Amino acid sequence: MASVRLQTTLPEEDISFISSYKTLHKDYKSDSSVISYALNLLKEIELRKQYAAANSEIDHDLGVLDFDGLTSEDW
Repeated sequence: MASVRLQTTLPEEDISFISSYKTLHKDYKSDSSVISYALNLLKEIELRKQYAAANSEIDHDLGVLDFDGLTSEDW
């Protein structure tokens, strides 16, 4: 995956958090790796919201269909 350099301004407390996180979690060697991890968590949260919204749109009448004799325990 290609990387793009980004310049941003963050509050000092966020910079301190990033630094502390790197110290506590040795897998993250750079500020960028911590920020990338945080962005991936945000993406996951958004994806979960989208799945929940899509799930709420499911036609509940599908529950009356016969799935070749399968019960929910079989799935």
